[in-house]
Order: sequence, then structure tokens, then C-alpha cells
Amino acid sequence: MTIFNLRELNSYLADRSDTKFFKSATRALHNSKATSQALVLGNGPSLAKLNAKMVTEENPDIWVVNDFYKVKQAAELNVTHYVLSDGAYFVGLPNEINPKLQPVLDYVKSKNATLILPHWAKDLQISQICPIEIFYYDDRGLSAWSKNTTPVKPRGYLGLTLYKGLGFALYLGYKKIFILGMDNSEFLNYSSDEGNRLLLHGNHAYKDSSVAYDISKEYLDGMASAFSSLSHNFGDLLKFKGPIVNLDGRSLTTRFPKEANHPWVS
Repeated sequence: MTIFNLRELNSYLADRSDTKFFKSATRALHNSKATSQALVLGNGPSLAKLNAKMVTEENPDIWVVNDFYKVKQAAELNVTHYVLSDGAYFVGLPNEINPKLQPVLDYVKSKNATLILPHWAKDLQISQICPIEIFYYDDRGLSAWSKNTTPVKPRGYLGLTLYKGLGFALYLGYKKIFILGMDNSEFLNYSSDEGNRLLLHGNHAYKDSSVAYDISKEYLDGMASAFSSLSHNFGDLLKFKGPIVNLDGRSLTTRFPKEANHPWVS
């Protein structure tokens, strides 16, 4: 990972984006949720265990990411925070909203939720296009050089959107944060073909495309690179400190204590 580490550092040093404009507003949120609970949801297969009715009765803050609006529980849950970071959502902005972003914005508006965005999305004028509350986080990466998980400094972990949501939720100081859908099990659906392409098949709680996604360009050394990255997916969670409880008793994410018999799962 030495080359990766050097590339990451070089990218950070070359970054000239504005990372100051949002910090006052984001810092004002620090420890503002000390009396509340949060449920941070990934989109992994374990999300199928979520009992939306029981969650709604207790009404925690609910943090979701990416294409969460597609899961079957999305309509019933009172989602409060929706986190994005994948550049594919922002293609075409500020001139037009692309088909990947539009259903997310529609869902956020329907739930009166807060949108959580990377700092580099500032100039895309989403607030003018869609009048919703938006907060930003520092999306510069220094995973090999920092242990930071707060949203006001470069992150010290790999750029998974779910991790960014978890880091932001920790910053708000919830008395307890439950997680589900953080399976980190997509490698179980890797395959290859006669051309030695590395292929990823769907691994979400919602229905995926039947067409496998070619991830060869993301991992130039094939499975060696893929598993090196995967080790960081798990290892970087050691940097997240706080009252986090994993609701998936069979999860491969073993960093946090588990509570498999919680009423929010069935």
C-alpha cells in the first residue's frame, strides 16, 4: 500500500478546494445530540433484518446513505439524515439533476431530512435546486496518515460513504449509535472471467442489477489489491471510538459489540 499512501498524500497536498466555508455550521452541531439515540444504516444484506415498525415507535435519528430509498423499509422509516459522497450522484450539476440523484432528493424532501454532503459539492448549488437543509464534511482523505473521524478535518479512513455518516453521527455526540447494514461482505460476490476481469455482483438489501460490475480498474493487481483494500475497510473501523452497537449478530464487522436480540431487528 506504499504507492497508495503516497498518492493519497500527494492528492491531499495538491487539493485547493475550499474546506473552510462549512466548518462553523458543522462545528455548531458538535455534541448537540447527547440525549438522543441514532440508527446508522448501510445498504448491506443484513438490513433485511430491520423491523421498521419497532424503530418508528422509538423514533431515533436515522442516518442512511447512497441508494437507501430503494430498500423496502424506506417508506416507513422517519429518516433524519441522508449522506452522499459518490461523484456519480452529482454528474450534470449545477445545470441539471441526473437520474441517480433525483430520487434521492425526492426522498429527502418527503422525509424533511437533512442532506449531508462532501465539501467539494458546495459549488453544485444543490441548495438552490432543492430547498432542503444541508451540512457538509471535509472529504479529503488521509487514511494512512491520520486517525481523525470527525467531519471537520481530513478523514483518517477509506472513503466509504457509510463510514462518513458514522463519523458525522459520532461527532454529534449521541448517547448510543446502533448500526446495521455494515456488512463489508461484497467480496463474497466477487468473480472473474476468462479475461481475468474482476467482477462484482450485487450485494445490497435492495434488488441489484443482474449485470456484474467490472471493478478491474479499481484494483489493478486484481484480488491482491482488492483484499488489501478490504483489510482497510475493517482495520479503519478501529479509529471509530464511541457508544456504537452492531445489531447484526452475524456481521463480519467485529469492531463493535453486538446486540442481535434488539427489538429493532427480527
